[in-house]
Amino acid sequence: GCMAAVMGTAASAGTAVSEDTDLPCGEEKEYEAPQIICPEADGEAGWYQSAPAVRIIHTDPGTVTRYMAETASGSILEGELRLEEKEDSGEKEEGAEEEDAEEADEEEQEDREVKELPSDIWEEGENHLTVWMVRIEDESSDAEENGGEEDSGEDSMEDGGAEEELYRTEKMIRLDESDPGAVQFSYPAHPNDAGLYFQTGAEIVMTCEDRVSGIREIICTLEDGTEKKLDGDRGSIVLPAGYAGCITASAVDHAGRSGERSVSQTVVCEDEPPVIGISAAGGAGAWHQDSAEVNVLIREPGQKYGISSGLASAACYAGGELVRQKEYPVEEMENGQAVNEDSMHFTVDTASQGGKPVQVTVFAADRAGNTSVRTEELYIDAQAPDIRITGLQEKMITGEAVHAEFYVTDENILRNGRLSVWRTDTEGNRSEVRNEGIEAWSRTEQGAQSDIVLEEDGTYEFSIWAEDMAGHRTEKAWAFTIDRTSPVIRYVDQLNGTYMRFFCWNYGREEMVKDFTEYTYQMYLDGRPYFSGGYVTEEGSHLLEVRARD
Repeated sequence: GCMAAVMGTAASAGTAVSEDTDLPCGEEKEYEAPQIICPEADGEAGWYQSAPAVRIIHTDPGTVTRYMAETASGSILEGELRLEEKEDSGEKEEGAEEEDAEEADEEEQEDREVKELPSDIWEEGENHLTVWMVRIEDESSDAEENGGEEDSGEDSMEDGGAEEELYRTEKMIRLDESDPGAVQFSYPAHPNDAGLYFQTGAEIVMTCEDRVSGIREIICTLEDGTEKKLDGDRGSIVLPAGYAGCITASAVDHAGRSGERSVSQTVVCEDEPPVIGISAAGGAGAWHQDSAEVNVLIREPGQKYGISSGLASAACYAGGELVRQKEYPVEEMENGQAVNEDSMHFTVDTASQGGKPVQVTVFAADRAGNTSVRTEELYIDAQAPDIRITGLQEKMITGEAVHAEFYVTDENILRNGRLSVWRTDTEGNRSEVRNEGIEAWSRTEQGAQSDIVLEEDGTYEFSIWAEDMAGHRTEKAWAFTIDRTSPVIRYVDQLNGTYMRFFCWNYGREEMVKDFTEYTYQMYLDGRPYFSGGYVTEEGSHLLEVRARD
Protein backbone atom coordinates (compact mmCIF):
# COMPACT_ATOMS: atom_id res chain seq x y z
CA GLY A 1 0.00 0.00 0.00
CA CYS A 2 0.95 3.61 -0.06
CA MET A 3 0.85 4.28 3.66
CA ALA A 4 1.10 2.22 6.77
CA ALA A 5 -0.09 3.82 10.01
CA VAL A 6 -0.82 1.71 13.04
CA MET A 7 -2.25 2.65 16.39
CA GLY A 8 -2.49 0.16 19.19
CA THR A 9 -1.11 -1.08 22.48
CA ALA A 10 1.43 -3.68 23.39
CA ALA A 11 0.70 -6.29 25.95
CA SER A 12 4.34 -7.11 26.54
CA ALA A 13 7.74 -6.66 24.95
CA GLY A 14 8.15 -8.24 21.50
CA THR A 15 4.46 -8.23 20.61
CA ALA A 16 3.33 -6.23 17.61
CA VAL A 17 -0.25 -5.09 17.62
CA SER A 18 -2.06 -3.46 14.69
CA GLU A 19 -5.26 -1.54 14.50
CA ASP A 20 -7.00 -4.70 13.33
CA THR A 21 -5.82 -6.64 16.35
CA ASP A 22 -7.85 -6.84 19.53
CA LEU A 23 -6.05 -5.40 22.52
CA PRO A 24 -5.15 -7.76 25.34
CA CYS A 25 -7.46 -7.52 28.30
CA GLY A 26 -6.41 -4.83 30.77
CA GLU A 27 -3.83 -3.15 28.48
CA GLU A 28 -3.89 0.63 28.82
CA LYS A 29 -0.72 1.83 27.11
CA GLU A 30 -1.08 3.33 23.67
CA TYR A 31 1.39 4.30 20.96
CA GLU A 32 1.31 5.96 17.59
CA ALA A 33 2.86 3.75 14.93
CA PRO A 34 5.23 5.27 12.38
CA GLN A 35 3.95 6.12 8.94
CA ILE A 36 5.54 4.70 5.77
CA ILE A 37 4.67 6.71 2.71
CA CYS A 38 5.54 5.63 -0.84
CA PRO A 39 3.81 5.84 -4.24
CA GLU A 40 1.62 3.11 -5.65
CA ALA A 41 3.44 0.42 -7.58
CA ASP A 42 3.26 0.62 -11.37
CA GLY A 43 2.65 -3.07 -11.90
CA GLU A 44 1.34 -5.99 -10.02
CA ALA A 45 2.86 -7.61 -6.94
CA GLY A 46 4.55 -4.33 -5.93
CA TRP A 47 6.71 -3.87 -8.99
CA TYR A 48 7.89 -0.35 -9.86
CA GLN A 49 9.09 0.86 -13.22
CA SER A 50 11.22 3.57 -11.57
CA ALA A 51 12.71 3.73 -8.11
CA PRO A 52 10.25 5.23 -5.56
CA ALA A 53 11.10 7.70 -2.80
CA VAL A 54 10.02 6.36 0.60
CA ARG A 55 9.37 8.45 3.68
CA ILE A 56 9.23 7.21 7.26
CA ILE A 57 7.45 9.53 9.75
CA HIS A 58 7.96 9.01 13.47
CA THR A 59 5.54 10.87 15.77
CA ASP A 60 5.45 8.93 19.02
CA PRO A 61 7.61 10.78 21.62
CA GLY A 62 8.13 7.89 23.94
CA THR A 63 9.47 5.49 21.38
CA VAL A 64 12.18 4.97 18.79
CA THR A 65 11.46 3.97 15.18
CA ARG A 66 14.19 1.99 13.54
CA TYR A 67 14.53 1.02 9.89
CA MET A 68 16.73 -1.23 7.79
CA ALA A 69 16.77 -1.23 3.97
CA GLU A 70 18.44 -4.23 2.32
CA THR A 71 18.97 -3.90 -1.43
CA ALA A 72 18.85 -6.66 -4.04
CA SER A 73 22.64 -6.95 -3.97
CA GLY A 74 22.77 -7.20 -0.17
CA SER A 75 23.74 -3.62 0.70
CA ILE A 76 22.21 -2.42 3.96
CA LEU A 77 21.12 1.05 4.99
CA GLU A 78 19.80 1.46 8.55
CA GLY A 79 18.97 4.16 11.07
CA GLU A 80 16.47 5.30 13.67
CA LEU A 81 14.08 8.14 14.32
CA ARG A 82 13.23 9.64 17.74
CA LEU A 83 11.84 12.91 19.05
CA GLU A 84 14.07 15.20 21.13
CA GLU A 85 12.91 15.62 24.78
CA LYS A 86 12.21 19.23 25.79
CA GLU A 87 13.74 20.52 29.03
CA ASP A 88 11.56 21.95 31.77
CA SER A 89 12.10 25.77 32.13
CA GLY A 90 11.48 25.78 35.93
CA GLU A 91 8.70 27.22 38.02
CA LYS A 92 5.99 29.06 36.23
CA GLU A 93 3.60 31.66 37.40
CA GLU A 94 0.18 30.69 38.47
CA GLY A 95 -2.39 31.12 35.77
CA ALA A 96 0.11 30.37 33.04
CA GLU A 97 0.34 26.69 33.76
CA GLU A 98 -2.88 25.81 31.99
CA GLU A 99 -1.88 27.83 28.90
CA ASP A 100 1.52 26.19 28.77
CA ALA A 101 -0.07 22.79 29.02
CA GLU A 102 -2.28 23.50 26.03
CA GLU A 103 0.66 24.75 23.98
CA ALA A 104 2.65 21.69 24.95
CA ASP A 105 -0.12 19.47 23.74
CA GLU A 106 -0.19 21.26 20.39
CA GLU A 107 3.58 21.10 20.03
CA GLU A 108 3.56 17.46 20.90
CA GLN A 109 1.05 16.80 18.16
CA GLU A 110 3.12 18.75 15.68
CA ASP A 111 6.42 17.21 16.65
CA ARG A 112 7.58 14.50 14.29
CA GLU A 113 10.75 13.06 12.82
CA VAL A 114 10.82 12.39 9.07
CA LYS A 115 13.31 10.22 7.20
CA GLU A 116 13.20 10.22 3.42
CA LEU A 117 14.98 7.29 1.83
CA PRO A 118 16.28 8.46 -1.57
CA SER A 119 15.12 6.57 -4.62
CA ASP A 120 18.65 5.88 -5.79
CA ILE A 121 19.27 3.40 -3.01
CA TRP A 122 16.95 0.88 -4.57
CA GLU A 123 18.35 -1.61 -7.04
CA GLU A 124 16.70 -3.65 -9.74
CA GLY A 125 15.16 -6.70 -8.18
CA GLU A 126 13.68 -7.21 -4.74
CA ASN A 127 14.59 -4.74 -2.00
CA HIS A 128 13.48 -5.29 1.59
CA LEU A 129 12.48 -2.51 3.99
CA THR A 130 11.87 -3.33 7.65
CA VAL A 131 10.51 -0.70 10.06
CA TRP A 132 9.94 -1.36 13.71
CA MET A 133 9.25 0.72 16.82
CA VAL A 134 10.49 0.11 20.35
CA ARG A 135 10.01 1.73 23.73
CA ILE A 136 13.16 2.21 25.78
CA GLU A 137 12.50 1.98 29.51
CA ASP A 138 14.81 3.76 31.97
CA GLU A 139 16.76 1.21 34.00
CA SER A 140 16.94 3.32 37.14
CA SER A 141 13.20 3.84 37.31
CA ASP A 142 12.69 0.16 36.87
CA ALA A 143 15.05 -0.51 39.69
CA GLU A 144 13.15 1.80 42.03
CA GLU A 145 9.89 0.17 41.15
CA ASN A 146 11.45 -3.21 41.85
CA GLY A 147 12.78 -2.23 45.24
CA GLY A 148 16.18 -1.11 44.04
CA GLU A 149 17.02 -4.38 42.30
CA GLU A 150 18.65 -4.03 38.89
CA ASP A 151 17.49 -6.14 35.96
CA SER A 152 20.41 -8.19 34.75
CA GLY A 153 18.30 -10.09 32.19
CA GLU A 154 18.53 -10.33 28.46
CA ASP A 155 16.70 -7.03 27.84
CA SER A 156 19.55 -4.96 29.29
CA MET A 157 20.83 -2.49 26.61
CA GLU A 158 24.03 -0.54 26.20
CA ASP A 159 22.27 2.76 26.85
CA GLY A 160 21.14 1.48 30.19
CA GLY A 161 17.50 0.89 29.20
CA ALA A 162 15.39 -2.13 28.24
CA GLU A 163 13.70 -2.22 24.83
CA GLU A 164 10.13 -3.26 24.28
CA GLU A 165 9.17 -3.81 20.61
CA LEU A 166 5.79 -2.30 19.96
CA TYR A 167 5.42 -2.45 16.19
CA ARG A 168 7.07 -4.06 13.17
CA THR A 169 6.30 -4.01 9.49
CA GLU A 170 8.08 -5.17 6.34
CA LYS A 171 7.72 -3.93 2.83
CA MET A 172 9.05 -5.39 -0.37
CA ILE A 173 10.05 -2.83 -2.97
CA ARG A 174 10.42 -4.49 -6.34
CA LEU A 175 12.12 -2.46 -9.04
CA ASP A 176 12.30 -3.23 -12.78
CA GLU A 177 13.73 -0.46 -14.94
CA SER A 178 14.42 -2.67 -17.99
CA ASP A 179 12.07 -3.47 -20.85
CA PRO A 180 11.24 -7.09 -21.64
CA GLY A 181 13.22 -8.82 -24.35
CA ALA A 182 11.96 -9.51 -27.84
CA VAL A 183 9.41 -12.27 -28.37
CA GLN A 184 10.89 -15.40 -29.94
CA PHE A 185 8.85 -17.59 -32.27
CA SER A 186 9.12 -21.36 -32.57
CA TYR A 187 7.53 -23.20 -35.45
CA PRO A 188 6.55 -26.84 -35.91
CA ALA A 189 8.59 -29.08 -38.15
CA HIS A 190 7.75 -28.38 -41.78
CA PRO A 191 8.51 -30.16 -45.07
CA ASN A 192 11.22 -27.81 -46.31
CA ASP A 193 13.26 -24.81 -45.31
CA ALA A 194 12.08 -22.47 -48.05
CA GLY A 195 9.12 -21.19 -46.03
CA LEU A 196 6.70 -21.93 -43.25
CA TYR A 197 3.96 -23.94 -44.86
CA PHE A 198 1.64 -26.21 -42.90
CA GLN A 199 -1.39 -28.36 -43.61
CA THR A 200 -3.53 -27.38 -40.63
CA GLY A 201 -3.31 -26.74 -36.93
CA ALA A 202 0.12 -25.12 -37.02
CA GLU A 203 1.04 -24.37 -33.41
CA ILE A 204 3.27 -21.29 -33.17
CA VAL A 205 5.01 -21.07 -29.79
CA MET A 206 6.01 -17.66 -28.44
CA THR A 207 8.47 -17.16 -25.61
CA CYS A 208 10.02 -14.11 -24.00
CA GLU A 209 12.43 -13.39 -21.16
CA ASP A 210 12.64 -10.60 -18.62
CA ARG A 211 15.62 -10.74 -16.29
CA VAL A 212 14.01 -8.79 -13.42
CA SER A 213 10.27 -8.96 -12.82
CA GLY A 214 9.41 -11.65 -15.35
CA ILE A 215 6.85 -11.69 -18.14
CA ARG A 216 3.22 -11.10 -17.21
CA GLU A 217 1.75 -11.67 -20.67
CA ILE A 218 2.50 -11.82 -24.38
CA ILE A 219 0.18 -9.82 -26.61
CA CYS A 220 0.01 -11.05 -30.18
CA THR A 221 -1.87 -9.70 -33.19
CA LEU A 222 -2.90 -11.89 -36.11
CA GLU A 223 -2.95 -10.89 -39.76
CA ASP A 224 -6.63 -9.89 -39.64
CA GLY A 225 -6.09 -7.66 -36.59
CA THR A 226 -7.38 -10.12 -34.00
CA GLU A 227 -5.54 -9.66 -30.72
CA LYS A 228 -4.82 -12.48 -28.32
CA LYS A 229 -3.18 -12.44 -24.89
CA LEU A 230 -1.05 -15.28 -23.60
CA ASP A 231 -0.37 -15.44 -19.86
CA GLY A 232 3.19 -15.84 -18.68
CA ASP A 233 6.43 -15.97 -20.60
CA ARG A 234 5.40 -18.82 -22.87
CA GLY A 235 2.29 -19.51 -24.89
CA SER A 236 1.13 -20.77 -28.23
CA ILE A 237 -1.48 -20.14 -30.88
CA VAL A 238 -2.82 -22.81 -33.24
CA LEU A 239 -3.32 -21.30 -36.68
CA PRO A 240 -6.17 -22.94 -38.64
CA ALA A 241 -6.15 -24.00 -42.26
CA GLY A 242 -6.70 -20.98 -44.46
CA TYR A 243 -4.36 -18.69 -42.51
CA ALA A 244 -1.73 -16.80 -44.43
CA GLY A 245 0.38 -14.04 -42.94
CA CYS A 246 2.56 -13.06 -39.99
CA ILE A 247 2.07 -12.76 -36.23
CA THR A 248 3.07 -9.56 -34.43
CA ALA A 249 3.83 -9.96 -30.73
CA SER A 250 5.21 -7.98 -27.78
CA ALA A 251 5.61 -8.82 -24.10
CA VAL A 252 4.59 -6.97 -20.93
CA ASP A 253 6.50 -7.61 -17.70
CA HIS A 254 5.11 -7.54 -14.15
CA ALA A 255 6.18 -3.92 -13.78
CA GLY A 256 3.98 -2.98 -16.72
CA ARG A 257 6.79 -2.32 -19.16
CA SER A 258 6.19 -3.29 -22.79
CA GLY A 259 8.92 -4.74 -24.97
CA GLU A 260 9.60 -4.17 -28.63
CA ARG A 261 7.26 -5.60 -31.24
CA SER A 262 8.45 -8.76 -32.97
CA VAL A 263 7.13 -10.08 -36.27
CA SER A 264 7.11 -13.76 -37.15
CA GLN A 265 7.92 -15.22 -40.51
CA THR A 266 5.08 -15.57 -42.99
CA VAL A 267 3.02 -18.65 -42.22
CA VAL A 268 0.73 -20.37 -44.72
CA CYS A 269 -1.71 -23.06 -43.61
CA GLU A 270 -3.69 -24.93 -46.25
CA ASP A 271 -4.89 -28.50 -46.60
CA GLU A 272 -5.86 -28.58 -50.27
CA PRO A 273 -3.79 -31.19 -52.19
CA PRO A 274 -2.46 -30.65 -55.71
CA VAL A 275 -4.53 -31.78 -58.70
CA ILE A 276 -2.89 -34.20 -61.18
CA GLY A 277 -3.94 -34.85 -64.77
CA ILE A 278 -2.46 -37.62 -66.96
CA SER A 279 -3.18 -38.00 -70.67
CA ALA A 280 -1.74 -40.11 -73.49
CA ALA A 281 -2.13 -39.90 -77.26
CA GLY A 282 -4.84 -42.28 -78.36
CA GLY A 283 -6.24 -42.59 -74.87
CA ALA A 284 -5.10 -44.26 -71.69
CA GLY A 285 -6.94 -47.53 -72.47
CA ALA A 286 -5.70 -47.93 -76.04
CA TRP A 287 -2.84 -50.15 -77.16
CA HIS A 288 0.32 -48.32 -78.23
CA GLN A 289 3.05 -49.57 -80.51
CA ASP A 290 6.52 -49.57 -78.96
CA SER A 291 5.99 -46.50 -76.75
CA ALA A 292 3.44 -43.96 -75.57
CA GLU A 293 3.70 -40.19 -75.26
CA VAL A 294 2.43 -39.03 -71.88
CA ASN A 295 1.51 -35.54 -70.76
CA VAL A 296 1.18 -34.64 -67.07
CA LEU A 297 -0.37 -31.47 -65.67
CA ILE A 298 0.02 -30.61 -61.97
CA ARG A 299 -1.54 -27.57 -60.37
CA GLU A 300 -2.39 -26.06 -57.02
CA PRO A 301 -6.09 -25.15 -57.22
CA GLY A 302 -6.34 -22.70 -54.30
CA GLN A 303 -10.11 -22.86 -54.51
CA LYS A 304 -10.80 -23.73 -50.89
CA TYR A 305 -9.23 -20.71 -49.20
CA GLY A 306 -8.04 -18.56 -52.07
CA ILE A 307 -4.44 -19.34 -51.13
CA SER A 308 -1.97 -22.08 -51.93
CA SER A 309 1.47 -22.92 -50.69
CA GLY A 310 2.83 -23.77 -54.14
CA LEU A 311 4.26 -26.94 -55.60
CA ALA A 312 7.22 -28.50 -53.83
CA SER A 313 8.03 -31.65 -55.81
CA ALA A 314 6.71 -34.07 -58.42
CA ALA A 315 7.78 -37.53 -59.52
CA CYS A 316 6.59 -39.70 -62.39
CA TYR A 317 6.95 -43.49 -62.50
CA ALA A 318 6.31 -45.89 -65.35
CA GLY A 319 6.24 -49.60 -64.59
CA GLY A 320 7.77 -48.85 -61.19
CA GLU A 321 10.75 -47.01 -62.68
CA LEU A 322 11.34 -43.31 -62.10
CA VAL A 323 11.16 -41.48 -65.43
CA ARG A 324 10.88 -37.82 -64.40
CA GLN A 325 11.41 -35.87 -61.19
CA LYS A 326 11.24 -32.17 -60.42
CA GLU A 327 11.78 -29.93 -57.42
CA TYR A 328 10.40 -26.41 -57.11
CA PRO A 329 12.63 -24.41 -54.71
CA VAL A 330 11.20 -20.98 -54.00
CA GLU A 331 14.56 -19.28 -54.08
CA GLU A 332 15.05 -20.31 -57.69
CA MET A 333 11.71 -19.00 -58.88
CA GLU A 334 11.26 -15.63 -60.50
CA ASN A 335 10.56 -12.90 -57.94
CA GLY A 336 10.53 -15.57 -55.25
CA GLN A 337 7.05 -16.68 -56.24
CA ALA A 338 6.07 -20.29 -55.74
CA VAL A 339 5.04 -22.41 -58.72
CA ASN A 340 1.34 -23.22 -58.73
CA GLU A 341 1.17 -25.07 -62.06
CA ASP A 342 3.56 -27.11 -64.16
CA SER A 343 3.46 -29.68 -66.95
CA MET A 344 5.74 -32.54 -67.92
CA HIS A 345 6.06 -34.60 -71.08
CA PHE A 346 7.84 -37.93 -71.35
CA THR A 347 7.90 -41.12 -73.38
CA VAL A 348 7.04 -44.46 -71.82
CA ASP A 349 8.67 -47.39 -73.58
CA THR A 350 8.15 -49.98 -70.90
CA ALA A 351 6.26 -52.81 -72.58
CA SER A 352 3.24 -54.60 -71.22
CA GLN A 353 3.54 -58.28 -70.43
CA GLY A 354 0.77 -60.84 -70.58
CA GLY A 355 -1.73 -58.20 -71.61
CA LYS A 356 -1.31 -56.37 -68.33
CA PRO A 357 -1.10 -52.60 -68.45
CA VAL A 358 1.90 -50.48 -67.61
CA GLN A 359 1.03 -48.29 -64.66
CA VAL A 360 1.97 -44.63 -64.92
CA THR A 361 1.91 -43.07 -61.45
CA VAL A 362 2.46 -39.41 -60.62
CA PHE A 363 3.15 -38.13 -57.11
CA ALA A 364 2.91 -34.44 -56.26
CA ALA A 365 3.46 -32.55 -53.00
CA ASP A 366 2.99 -28.93 -52.11
CA ARG A 367 4.93 -26.90 -49.59
CA ALA A 368 2.35 -27.43 -46.88
CA GLY A 369 2.88 -31.19 -47.05
CA ASN A 370 -0.32 -32.01 -48.91
CA THR A 371 0.24 -34.88 -51.33
CA SER A 372 -1.62 -36.34 -54.28
CA VAL A 373 -1.12 -39.47 -56.32
CA ARG A 374 -2.76 -40.53 -59.54
CA THR A 375 -2.30 -43.68 -61.62
CA GLU A 376 -3.29 -44.33 -65.22
CA GLU A 377 -2.86 -47.58 -67.15
CA LEU A 378 -1.19 -47.75 -70.55
CA TYR A 379 -1.03 -50.73 -72.88
CA ILE A 380 2.25 -50.83 -74.80
CA ASP A 381 3.31 -53.64 -77.13
CA ALA A 382 6.90 -53.47 -78.28
CA GLN A 383 7.20 -56.75 -80.21
CA ALA A 384 5.46 -58.26 -83.20
CA PRO A 385 3.83 -61.70 -82.88
CA ASP A 386 6.08 -64.69 -83.33
CA ILE A 387 5.22 -67.53 -85.72
CA ARG A 388 6.89 -70.88 -85.25
CA ILE A 389 6.39 -73.94 -87.49
CA THR A 390 7.51 -77.50 -86.78
CA GLY A 391 7.37 -80.61 -88.98
CA LEU A 392 8.51 -79.05 -92.26
CA GLN A 393 11.08 -76.83 -93.84
CA GLU A 394 10.87 -74.30 -96.58
CA LYS A 395 11.29 -75.83 -100.12
CA MET A 396 11.69 -79.30 -98.71
CA ILE A 397 10.74 -82.42 -100.64
CA THR A 398 9.68 -85.34 -98.58
CA GLY A 399 8.57 -88.84 -99.38
CA GLU A 400 6.54 -89.12 -96.21
CA ALA A 401 3.34 -87.65 -94.93
CA VAL A 402 3.79 -84.23 -93.31
CA HIS A 403 2.55 -83.47 -89.78
CA ALA A 404 3.04 -79.71 -89.37
CA GLU A 405 2.34 -77.65 -86.22
CA PHE A 406 1.85 -73.90 -86.23
CA TYR A 407 2.41 -71.77 -83.12
CA VAL A 408 1.55 -68.09 -82.93
CA THR A 409 2.61 -66.26 -79.76
CA ASP A 410 2.73 -62.69 -78.49
CA GLU A 411 3.98 -61.21 -75.25
CA ASN A 412 0.56 -59.62 -74.85
CA ILE A 413 -2.66 -60.29 -76.72
CA LEU A 414 -3.22 -61.56 -80.27
CA ARG A 415 -5.97 -59.77 -82.09
CA ASN A 416 -6.37 -61.92 -85.22
CA GLY A 417 -4.54 -64.06 -87.81
CA ARG A 418 -5.13 -66.62 -90.56
CA LEU A 419 -3.62 -69.78 -92.05
CA SER A 420 -4.06 -70.69 -95.74
CA VAL A 421 -2.75 -73.93 -97.42
CA TRP A 422 -2.91 -74.68 -101.20
CA ARG A 423 -1.92 -77.91 -103.10
CA THR A 424 -0.83 -78.37 -106.69
CA ASP A 425 -1.04 -82.04 -107.63
CA THR A 426 1.21 -83.96 -110.04
CA GLU A 427 -1.03 -82.97 -112.88
CA GLY A 428 -0.77 -79.25 -112.12
CA ASN A 429 -4.19 -78.78 -110.61
CA ARG A 430 -4.27 -76.24 -107.73
CA SER A 431 -6.76 -76.45 -104.84
CA GLU A 432 -7.25 -74.96 -101.36
CA VAL A 433 -6.55 -77.35 -98.51
CA ARG A 434 -7.19 -75.07 -95.48
CA ASN A 435 -8.26 -71.53 -94.77
CA GLU A 436 -9.01 -70.65 -91.14
CA GLY A 437 -8.58 -67.85 -88.67
CA ILE A 438 -6.58 -68.26 -85.45
CA GLU A 439 -9.71 -67.72 -83.41
CA ALA A 440 -10.53 -71.34 -84.23
CA TRP A 441 -7.16 -72.58 -83.01
CA SER A 442 -6.37 -74.05 -79.68
CA ARG A 443 -5.38 -71.43 -77.14
CA THR A 444 -2.05 -71.59 -75.35
CA GLU A 445 -0.63 -69.56 -72.51
CA GLN A 446 0.78 -66.95 -74.85
CA GLY A 447 -1.14 -67.43 -78.08
CA ALA A 448 -2.70 -70.09 -80.32
CA GLN A 449 -1.78 -73.44 -81.87
CA SER A 450 -2.94 -75.52 -84.82
CA ASP A 451 -1.69 -78.58 -86.72
CA ILE A 452 -2.25 -80.23 -90.10
CA VAL A 453 -1.48 -83.65 -91.64
CA LEU A 454 -0.72 -83.77 -95.40
CA GLU A 455 -0.24 -87.10 -97.20
CA GLU A 456 -0.98 -86.63 -100.90
CA ASP A 457 1.71 -86.00 -103.42
CA GLY A 458 1.92 -82.52 -104.67
CA THR A 459 3.44 -79.12 -104.13
CA TYR A 460 2.04 -77.27 -101.13
CA GLU A 461 2.03 -73.54 -100.46
CA PHE A 462 1.01 -72.02 -97.17
CA SER A 463 0.80 -68.50 -95.80
CA ILE A 464 0.20 -67.47 -92.21
CA TRP A 465 -0.09 -64.06 -90.60
CA ALA A 466 -0.85 -62.78 -87.10
CA GLU A 467 -1.53 -59.35 -85.63
CA ASP A 468 -1.45 -58.18 -82.00
CA MET A 469 -3.55 -55.54 -80.25
CA ALA A 470 -1.01 -52.81 -80.97
CA GLY A 471 -1.15 -53.50 -84.73
CA HIS A 472 2.16 -55.33 -85.09
CA ARG A 473 1.89 -57.88 -87.92
CA THR A 474 4.00 -60.93 -88.74
CA GLU A 475 3.71 -62.99 -91.94
CA LYS A 476 5.30 -66.20 -93.25
CA ALA A 477 4.88 -68.02 -96.58
CA TRP A 478 6.55 -71.34 -97.45
CA ALA A 479 6.35 -74.03 -100.11
CA PHE A 480 7.26 -77.75 -99.96
CA THR A 481 6.61 -80.95 -101.88
CA ILE A 482 5.35 -84.36 -100.89
CA ASP A 483 6.50 -87.13 -103.19
CA ARG A 484 5.69 -90.52 -101.80
CA THR A 485 5.97 -92.35 -105.23
CA SER A 486 9.30 -93.80 -106.36
CA PRO A 487 10.70 -92.80 -109.78
CA VAL A 488 9.54 -94.89 -112.78
CA ILE A 489 12.33 -96.43 -114.88
CA ARG A 490 11.14 -97.25 -118.37
CA TYR A 491 12.43 -99.48 -121.24
CA VAL A 492 14.92 -101.41 -119.14
CA ASP A 493 12.53 -104.25 -118.39
CA GLN A 494 11.88 -104.63 -122.16
CA LEU A 495 15.48 -105.80 -122.67
CA ASN A 496 15.27 -108.52 -120.11
CA GLY A 497 16.10 -111.96 -121.78
CA THR A 498 16.54 -110.60 -125.26
CA TYR A 499 19.35 -111.45 -127.76
CA MET A 500 21.00 -108.74 -129.78
CA ARG A 501 24.01 -108.35 -132.02
CA PHE A 502 25.37 -105.46 -129.94
CA PHE A 503 24.15 -103.23 -127.04
CA CYS A 504 23.91 -99.41 -127.06
CA TRP A 505 21.57 -97.38 -124.80
CA ASN A 506 20.30 -94.29 -126.58
CA TYR A 507 17.36 -93.13 -124.35
CA GLY A 508 17.60 -89.70 -122.76
CA ARG A 509 17.22 -88.97 -119.08
CA GLU A 510 13.66 -87.80 -119.26
CA GLU A 511 12.66 -90.73 -121.47
CA MET A 512 14.17 -93.33 -119.23
CA VAL A 513 13.25 -92.03 -115.73
CA LYS A 514 10.06 -90.25 -114.87
CA ASP A 515 9.24 -88.69 -111.48
CA PHE A 516 7.19 -85.83 -110.00
CA THR A 517 10.20 -84.29 -108.41
CA GLU A 518 13.83 -83.93 -109.13
CA TYR A 519 15.83 -87.13 -109.14
CA THR A 520 19.23 -88.66 -109.82
CA TYR A 521 20.06 -91.92 -111.53
CA GLN A 522 23.06 -94.20 -112.30
CA MET A 523 23.53 -96.99 -114.93
CA TYR A 524 25.73 -100.06 -114.44
CA LEU A 525 26.66 -102.79 -116.95
CA ASP A 526 28.01 -105.97 -115.47
CA GLY A 527 28.64 -104.03 -112.27
CA ARG A 528 30.61 -101.28 -113.92
CA PRO A 529 29.29 -97.77 -114.60
CA TYR A 530 27.77 -97.41 -118.01
CA PHE A 531 26.97 -94.23 -119.87
CA SER A 532 24.37 -93.75 -122.56
CA GLY A 533 25.69 -94.20 -126.13
CA GLY A 534 28.39 -96.76 -125.26
CA TYR A 535 28.65 -99.83 -127.61
CA VAL A 536 29.01 -103.33 -126.14
CA THR A 537 29.82 -106.16 -128.64
CA GLU A 538 31.29 -108.73 -126.32
CA GLU A 539 29.32 -111.95 -126.64
CA GLY A 540 27.72 -113.48 -123.68
CA SER A 541 25.16 -112.60 -121.01
CA HIS A 542 25.26 -109.06 -119.67
CA LEU A 543 23.50 -107.43 -116.70
CA LEU A 544 22.14 -103.86 -117.14
CA GLU A 545 21.18 -102.08 -113.90
CA VAL A 546 19.55 -98.61 -113.60
CA ARG A 547 19.17 -96.95 -110.20
CA ALA A 548 16.99 -93.79 -109.77
CA ARG A 549 16.43 -91.69 -106.60
CA ASP A 550 14.17 -88.73 -106.19
